Amino acid sequence: MLTLIRLGCEGHVADLQPNYHIYASTEETISFDLLPVCFATSHLGPVWSTLYFTAHYLYSSLGPMLIYTTFIYQSFIDDFPIVQNSPKQCIGMIALAFFIPSLVLYMPLGSKIATFFRYISQTSFTDITIFILVFFVYGWHKIEQDVLMTSPSTTRPSILEYFIRPTSPIWTTLQFTVVPMLLCAKFAGVFDFLRRGHDVHQHVAVGVAFLPIPQWPRFFIGYMIMFAPLIIMLIGAAFTVYQMVVKHGLTWKDTWKPSPDWMSHASVNPNKPRVHSLAYGILSRLVFKKISYKTGMFSLWLFESFIGILLVVLFFLNTVMISTGLHESGYPGNVANEYRSAMLLILVLIHIWALVDMRKAQQYAQIDGERLNFYIAVATMEMAMLNGYMWMYAEDHDFGTDLPPLLFLLGNTVIRGSCILLAIAIRAHSIEHSRPSNTREASEVDPEDLARGNRQVDEVGGVDGEDDEDDDDSPVIFDLAHV
Repeated sequence: MLTLIRLGCEGHVADLQPNYHIYASTEETISFDLLPVCFATSHLGPVWSTLYFTAHYLYSSLGPMLIYTTFIYQSFIDDFPIVQNSPKQCIGMIALAFFIPSLVLYMPLGSKIATFFRYISQTSFTDITIFILVFFVYGWHKIEQDVLMTSPSTTRPSILEYFIRPTSPIWTTLQFTVVPMLLCAKFAGVFDFLRRGHDVHQHVAVGVAFLPIPQWPRFFIGYMIMFAPLIIMLIGAAFTVYQMVVKHGLTWKDTWKPSPDWMSHASVNPNKPRVHSLAYGILSRLVFKKISYKTGMFSLWLFESFIGILLVVLFFLNTVMISTGLHESGYPGNVANEYRSAMLLILVLIHIWALVDMRKAQQYAQIDGERLNFYIAVATMEMAMLNGYMWMYAEDHDFGTDLPPLLFLLGNTVIRGSCILLAIAIRAHSIEHSRPSNTREASEVDPEDLARGNRQVDEVGGVDGEDDEDDDDSPVIFDLAHV
């Protein structure tokens, strides 16, 4: 029925307006342009238009609004129980957040507004944030341990099972390289697609052009809509910190510590599986037989310092081109882009932070491997961002694949991947040699526990040497290291 109605409306509108072109590939054009014009210009047009808009609003807006309002309200209750104190106000705000945009969509510029929403939702901010939270904040090593603890796989898998199971080094390598590269390629495709720059700015300007307010407030609303997922995350995090610090009286140090649920892997469980670091196993045989771990750590720090200097130079070059290299049209050249400057500034700041953490990790007699987690995350995202741009430059051509960017992508993956591999191996070595052992040496036995055991022997009338075969009453040291 919908196909017949669409084909009939195409013919009807073509008779009325021969120059009207229909882009059937976009749903917004059909829903907000073709069908409304067709119904409005037909016999009893006002009646058909009213029925169409009412049915469309009930199906596309009101129905999903009722479902999502209930779902979102329940999610708020799970994360923020204080919401239950004012349920009517909370539900009203959620319903209003759906109701107003739904009415705006049915204005004459509905197709442009819908296209604007669809475009800004492709910026991959949310995707990259979730990837970082799951893969680095929670930890790829903890994900592997979760899988090993819950999967029925054997402790001694075959070669085939080892390479096809979810904790296979193949899938871990893809998670470090291909997955973030594709996310960053999506980001680069949105922000740097147009040769003359201002890609996102132009789409935001067109998307909010219908608002009857000055230009800068319109841009502000457009960018707020684009950054809405990140803003919601930051507001939720700030509210949680406020609850912990102000209402519950926790210190900042305790507030930033992981919760017990987050660190469930640190519970006493002597039988839990330990994830073997393949990077540690390979590099300990190939590299660290010739050099020490301290030397490898210092060499990695020097190389990353050079990368940091290169990022600073690129940031200043791009910023200078934007400020001084404007064309007569008002757009910078295809080399400079203001969004690229913002991205480079963020990379410079977090790279410096990672270098400081790496330097602190070397200031102890033994390398503090936990401080390398942030560097591993930063290096992975820097490699992925550069690879994303190279992938876009290699494929964004009518003649096919451009080979030089693809070769640069492979070289960058090999070089930065080796650095990440080295950092993971050093981290695994540090953790492996800082865990307490179950077989206690004399230095691990507390003198008070030893004296307490001797007193217990004297109380029961024992003689030195008679109870050598009895169990040791001193506490057993379980494996409490963070894996």
